[in-house]
Amino acid sequence: MEQDQGQKESRARADEADIRDVARLERLINRRLVKVSQDEDKILQLQMRVQRYRQEIRRLSVRRVEKLTMRLL
Repeated sequence: MEQDQGQKESRARADEADIRDVARLERLINRRLVKVSQDEDKILQLQMRVQRYRQEIRRLSVRRVEKLTMRLL
């Protein structure tokens, strides 16, 4: 009987430890998900910036071609 009670208490402690471990892992995962989300936002911002730079480069290239064409005429 005492042995049975001891096993139940041991199992209860193990279950509590598992619950704490799962809660700790959930918090860790949530922090990582927040970081991933922030990183994705940064990537999108950088992609938009690259797109603006490419547009500006195209615009400047066209202007340069126009100037060279005017000189040749």
